[in-house]
Parts: sequence; structure tokens; C-alpha cells
Amino acid sequence: MADVFISYSSLDRERIRVLAEALEGEGFSVWWDQDIPPGSDYMSYIFSELQTAPCVIVAWSATSVASHYVRSEAETARVRHALVPAMLEMVPIPPPFNLLNAVELMDWNGDLDHSAWKRLLIGVRRRIETAPETQPPPPPPPPPREEEKKKDPEPEPEPDPDRYQPALPVSGGAAGFLAEADDVKRKAHSHLGVHHWMLALLDRHHGMVERLVPGLDHRSLRTQIHTRIHREEDYGEPLSADDVLERADRLAAERGAEQIWERDVAAAILEEGKGLIEG
Repeated sequence: MADVFISYSSLDRERIRVLAEALEGEGFSVWWDQDIPPGSDYMSYIFSELQTAPCVIVAWSATSVASHYVRSEAETARVRHALVPAMLEMVPIPPPFNLLNAVELMDWNGDLDHSAWKRLLIGVRRRIETAPETQPPPPPPPPPREEEKKKDPEPEPEPDPDRYQPALPVSGGAAGFLAEADDVKRKAHSHLGVHHWMLALLDRHHGMVERLVPGLDHRSLRTQIHTRIHREEDYGEPLSADDVLERADRLAAERGAEQIWERDVAAAILEEGKGLIEG
């Protein structure tokens, strides 16, 4: 586990290299996707580092604000209270991240006496010092007693035929989708519907929506769906996480992918909500 995870656009790599080396010079361990072990699942490894780093620096630039990967990582860090935003360029930061004070590194070139660099260090140290301690894993269960070993083992439960089992593994980013729709749903809602999925998709991944459905007015559609859910209590057709995975799995298989990615999940949700988009 690194002290600092840096989320950034690949086009800003050289500037991030300067930032990473400066942080390492201060004694912090830094992860910025350069050290993925051979044979590791790329997305799962990144997601694991993102979830465990006590401090996540999101470097905003003209290219990173348009990256749904950066926005997704920024949202994960924001929810964990680990986010330290930094601006590489003077660009509009997307909501809700524009509500957080960002360190302006536009004219910083590695100078360790620069005031912006010192402000960034304060933010990094504060996040690391206030991060909850990682809980140790539970101790292993005691070995069974001799009389217990002689007992017949419990039969394995029969698989639930109604439970969909993905044929392909789910990437870390795609797994985030499976929880985001439920975040939108209130406890009083009777079921998770397509409108919940659509609202989560438009709230957190509208850049991806714009690429999948060119010309879509996502703001207008978001307002329409929000009204249906929270005023009219119209949740749309029931659509479980298993339903979404089944459709996304099929889409991934059709294009010869080895994993279900965010775009597969998004496409499955958009296809299910096609009537809303066309209306």
C-alpha cells in the first residue's frame, strides 16, 4: 500500500513524474501506475491501490477533466475522504469536485520552496495523519477437533438458477457501477429500477454517455429522470445488478473482451433506458 495514489491523464505523465519524485523525496511512497507486477489484472490492481492509499492526489488538467477514469478515481477518493485536488492547468473542475479547494500547481516546476508545493504537502500530510488505521486480518479459525473431522461434511448448497454468474471477470471500475445505482435509491424504494441506473450513470459518467450517444443532452435527461424518481416515485422497469451484468457480459463477449468494462455496463444501462433517451 502506497502513502499517495496519483490520478492523472496519461498526457500529463512527465509533469506527474516530477510531482511523484518530489513526494518521494519527502519520504512518501507513491503509486502512479508505473509499477504493476507482470501478470496482474491491470484494473483490479489499480482499484486495490486506490482503495487503500490514505491520500489520493487528483491532478486536474484539460485532458484529465474529460477522462471518466480520472473522475471515477476522484469520486472514490472523495467518498473515502482521501482526496487532495491539484490543478496542473486553469480549467473548470467538474462538480462535485469544484466544491473542494484545489492546490494550484500551474507554474510549479519542481521548486521545493514554492508556496503551492508547501500547501500540497500540508494537504498530503493531513490526509495521511487522519486516515483510519488499516485493520489487521482476522485470525485463522482453530483447527477442527478429531471428532469434528469424522463428521460427514456439510453438502454444498445448490446453485441458485436465478442468480446470474458472469462468464467474464468484472473490472474494478465496472464493479463500482454495481453500487452506484443503489446509492441513488432511497430505502423506501421498492426496487432498483432502470431510472436509478440511468441517474447514477448520468451523474458520475456523463462523459462516457456523451461518447456512446453523441448529441445527447445529458443534463436535460438527468433532470427528467431525477423528477421521475424523487417526485413521481417512478423507478422504471426493475433492473437488478445481475440483469445489468448479464447484458454487459454479452456485450463484452461480442467484442472479444476478456473482462466486463465500464463501457459495457454503461451500454447495457443505456440500451435498457433507450425509450427515455429517444423520448
